Amino acid sequence: RTWSLLPDTIRLWDSMFASTHKDNFLRYVSVTMVMVIRDQLLRGDFSTCLRVLQAYPPTNLDRLLESSRALWIYESQITLACHKGGIGLGQALRSITPPPAIIMAYGLRGGVAPQIGEQVRQAGERGLAA
Repeated sequence: RTWSLLPDTIRLWDSMFASTHKDNFLRYVSVTMVMVIRDQLLRGDFSTCLRVLQAYPPTNLDRLLESSRALWIYESQITLACHKGGIGLGQALRSITPPPAIIMAYGLRGGVAPQIGEQVRQAGERGLAA
């Protein structure tokens, strides 16, 4: 993506150089950019998707960077819960609520983890059905 405004380009480069996780910075920013236009990509055919990706729509860079950072933090929490906490990925995704700055959390209805009370109710229903 070529940013049309010089301040946005400078801000993006500055954020990358200032990041303590330079190796992952580009990955999280790229994923967040795709998540921002996800609906357009899902609705379009191949040529439409290619056009949208090559001519990325104007975006609030501050929000994009905030969402990228929130995604990194969320993924780190999930990874830590799985590796150090010894729980499965599904349980970690259901129990750790994504930060509000994340545009969407994959695999969760509406992008939001169900509240603990809802989880308990669902577990009870599954137990009764068994």
